[in-house]
Amino acid sequence: MNDRTLPVWLKGVIGISALAQIGFGLTLFTNPAAIEQVWPWHMTPVTARLLGASTLVSVPMVALVVYLNRWTVARIALVMMIMYRILQLAAGIIHLDRFDLTSTAAINYFGGGTLMLVTLGGALWRGSTFGQPADAGHA
Repeated sequence: MNDRTLPVWLKGVIGISALAQIGFGLTLFTNPAAIEQVWPWHMTPVTARLLGASTLVSVPMVALVVYLNRWTVARIALVMMIMYRILQLAAGIIHLDRFDLTSTAAINYFGGGTLMLVTLGGALWRGSTFGQPADAGHA
């Protein structure tokens, strides 16, 4: 099987996304009240902790993608990350009336979510042509 490495920019996007997920997930999990100022609707502490925990679930897999640096491994994570963004944006659209669309949080939620969706979707679509041919070891 011919495998390819990941381009540096894609590993950077995935790595930065994982760091953001760690910060967001740990904040929700350890200090649910901290989200009150930026989240568009009230969440109970249990709901916030559940959202925090579910945000942290994918971090080990995306860290492994960056570490292994292989397209065959990244495809699975990209599909998962794309589906997360689609569901995130769908939930936001369903509850659009709860967002202050001029706030930084809403701009990040919709703008950042859309940008990530386009970037990851493009990477999934063109990924088999990225990077360099991979050897049997780590790149």
